[in-house]
Amino acid sequence: MKRVTWLLLLLWYASHPLPVHAETTLPAAMLNDVLDADVGYEAARGARIALIVGIDAYERQPLQLPVRDAELVATQLRRTGFEVLLLKNPTKGALLDARDEFLARIAAAGDDVTALFFFAGHAVQFDGRNFLIPRSTRMMSRAGGAPPTRASYVDETVDAQSSVLNYLLESGARRIIFVLDACRTNPFATSRSGTLEGGLGRMSARGSVQTFILFAASPEQVAFDRDETGSNSPFSSAFAYAIAQPGSSLETVYREVYARVVSSTEGAQQPYQEGVLFQFQFREGAAAPVARRSRAIEIETDLSEYDTVYDGADMLTEALERHSLDFIRRNAEAGDAEAQYLMGVAYVAGEGVVADTSQARRWYRRSATRGFSRAQFAFGSSMFLGGGGREPNPEEGIEWWEVAAENGNAAALGALGYAHWVGEGVAKDLGRALALYRRAVDEGYSYGLTRLGHVTEGLATEACLDGESDECRSLRSQTIDYYRQGAAVGLRDSQYWLGWHSFRGKWVPQSHEQALNWYRLASEQGHENASTEGAWMLEAGQGVAAPDTLTAFAFWQRASEAGSAEAAVTVADRIVSESVPGGSVEDVVRLYEQAIASGYSRGAVRLAYNYLQGNGVPRDTVRAAEYGLEALRLWREAEPYSQGAYPMFGVGAAFLLQAIYRSGIVMPPYDGIVQELEAEFGPSQNLRRFTIPVEFGSTITPYDVYVWDWAKDEPCVMAQFEWVEEARGGVVPPEVEDAFVRLYALARENEVSFKDLAVYALEEANAGKEAMPEGE
Repeated sequence: MKRVTWLLLLLWYASHPLPVHAETTLPAAMLNDVLDADVGYEAARGARIALIVGIDAYERQPLQLPVRDAELVATQLRRTGFEVLLLKNPTKGALLDARDEFLARIAAAGDDVTALFFFAGHAVQFDGRNFLIPRSTRMMSRAGGAPPTRASYVDETVDAQSSVLNYLLESGARRIIFVLDACRTNPFATSRSGTLEGGLGRMSARGSVQTFILFAASPEQVAFDRDETGSNSPFSSAFAYAIAQPGSSLETVYREVYARVVSSTEGAQQPYQEGVLFQFQFREGAAAPVARRSRAIEIETDLSEYDTVYDGADMLTEALERHSLDFIRRNAEAGDAEAQYLMGVAYVAGEGVVADTSQARRWYRRSATRGFSRAQFAFGSSMFLGGGGREPNPEEGIEWWEVAAENGNAAALGALGYAHWVGEGVAKDLGRALALYRRAVDEGYSYGLTRLGHVTEGLATEACLDGESDECRSLRSQTIDYYRQGAAVGLRDSQYWLGWHSFRGKWVPQSHEQALNWYRLASEQGHENASTEGAWMLEAGQGVAAPDTLTAFAFWQRASEAGSAEAAVTVADRIVSESVPGGSVEDVVRLYEQAIASGYSRGAVRLAYNYLQGNGVPRDTVRAAEYGLEALRLWREAEPYSQGAYPMFGVGAAFLLQAIYRSGIVMPPYDGIVQELEAEFGPSQNLRRFTIPVEFGSTITPYDVYVWDWAKDEPCVMAQFEWVEEARGGVVPPEVEDAFVRLYALARENEVSFKDLAVYALEEANAGKEAMPEGE
């Protein structure tokens, strides 16, 4: 084999020796290493089709609520865009006919279908399988006598797994939500029955279809048939309520259902889920009066910062302390503009009514046309942002904001400033934005101070392009002054940006201590980025006397609570590693699934790996494979160069799946998948990790890259180099990149392992460092 000491790689390593990490093996240490790598909603739409079944008219042991539950769930699903087939008290034949109609509609709806099946009624677990009991079965008439035989179950009931779920898995639906509010007392249980007293058994979804299974109660636990009001079962009531909330996703629905059922039953009933908590949104987020995310940039949502100009929530709360919602509605219908506005707020918040964006918009418009400035602003926001089945209409939204501004509404002035700042609905004009934000601040719009900082920062960047000038220095000073004013009144975004500037020494003296202090203040108010960046600083010992991982963990927790997928994975990893006190299996799974619901592939890979190894969760190879497939899907669908698109997440998922399928413990979803994964990612094998320098501005930071063997034309490190440059703004030294390219060409030319050759080259470089002449 040719010697390789002449390569630039060796020259660089000779003067910059870095540690060689020990070789590791798949799947344990290698995957753990890869998945620990530091890597810095669009809701699924398509067709939505649901089959909702409620059965309570049993000959013996009738139930009171399932049909009512089914009607409630069907109503809420229709309002979220589902095409609903509602079936009440069917016989077995009618239930199977409805199933076939359900499947036919799924097949006719295209290749992007979300299918939802909901069953409320009696169901029985027998020999580990769950059977749905239709109306008019001979079994029910015999209830209390001799226990049914297996033949009776097969002949007279519907097997939830083989006769419903398996059909859905083969239907062509892309996403399946399977819900059973049927975990009631076993109607056939007797002292001599030998069957379980109540509750249902586990179910599973095999294959690559995204499937989420939700039971009203945990395995073998009995569900309650009514809530405290008697109108619906605790589970169905909670499920319908959760769907109806603005911004409801599969993740938020599951969390809300679990919390409400546990609370209403005082812990006696705990909903249970199987499958993958995939990304799916039932409803879009609420429109105004509470600001929400714009398509261009995040608008602040802290109600505490707009309590006099922005939200109306306090107004509604105060009104309801004196009057009922019916009283407010009667006044609204009689033409009172303030009452009409309050009805709009009620429909946004779901306060006393089912949340409904279209109804909120209707009431806002009625109030706006009567001159109520808050409603004019709120209606303008609903038009500007869209939602509730309407496309955004920035031009009309701006017209209403201008009317509200003329009537002295400070929030409308701030919103107009935003529109001119980003150029949405109007021509971009930073000067006009600056004037509008100043007027808004004068009228009481406190968050305008942060926005003024943003606008002057943009103006300063432009003014300073040609070098230092009086205008350049003045705008820089104004920028920091606006952020300081905002921080002084407690605005978390202003605190964050002061921390950002202090950390980098941009326009202020560099001070890690000051940066950490500002990050801490913003983090305590729930600022996601401040929490994340503060955590990194604490772990690196920046701004403190020594690294402080315990305080950093508190920052990570706050970032996770604020919605950070990266933080959720980090917190779960720390619990699994037992590097922090406390934490349960439920906490671990919830945190990873929070990241998965955000579309972050790392959460799915970590959860897959931990199920495979039994780290922090019970060992479960089937679930490991399911989450591995989910991780691969999320990685493929991630935005280019986003956190979730980090190349090693795809590699880690592919290597894990290859190892599982080759073991024979889990059958692959289709023939040839192992060969496809090997062709795309290389065969699952040992990897080697190398540390290279990456330039981030004036800072040189160590960065880990992974090397393995495959048959493609370029080395596997190239995708990693591209990602760190595009996603993080780093620069890989050209000589390092060139060295890996040459090594790869040399390995292919000599038909040897690229990984082994890279290890050999590094060892040679480190061994020859002292003897190598300067400049060789």
